[in-house]
Amino acid sequence: MPRKRIPFEVLVVLQNQLDDLSPRNAQRKQLIENTCESFGISASSLRRLLRKHQLPYLAFRSDYNKPRTLPEADMRHYCELIAALKLRTTSKKGRHLSTKACIELLEKSGIETTEGLVKVEPGLLKLSTVSRYLKQWGYDNRTLTIEPPWTPFQATHSNECWQFEFLAVRLEKTGIFRQSAKRGFGIPGLGRCHR
Repeated sequence: MPRKRIPFEVLVVLQNQLDDLSPRNAQRKQLIENTCESFGISASSLRRLLRKHQLPYLAFRSDYNKPRTLPEADMRHYCELIAALKLRTTSKKGRHLSTKACIELLEKSGIETTEGLVKVEPGLLKLSTVSRYLKQWGYDNRTLTIEPPWTPFQATHSNECWQFEFLAVRLEKTGIFRQSAKRGFGIPGLGRCHR
């Protein structure tokens, strides 16, 4: 006897209808029974197919990627403090305090900030959780030590004059410096301009 198959589209529509209902709603049972009668399969087979073909968004919890032990603003604040500690203790060789040492420092003695002393209850911050959020929010050492990109300056008004200087070595390469030096003049069109 050939196996009866339910089209994937029917499973998706049924799953969407079931998601709209609460888990103990009586209409859920009615929807499953109607679908089973239409395709001639048992309710356990239909439930197995629904579990097998669940949509990707159903795989995560509703609070996925959000701190559960304390509010996100507090966790972000603690991560900023830990990142600042690591950045301030970085030596010339690139060594710095570990995340574990920063957490212990926050728990034992606290950190004095502009808002006052910040101290954390022991056991509130876990090493793996803090490390994950440091990386996720861009507070890890690799991200913080990246130099910002160079952006050219552009004056807001055309007649604004800002300070600029040219090195003689660069001007010699262009040939302007040699020509003006032969004539006994200063550098034509160049010089110092102060705002």
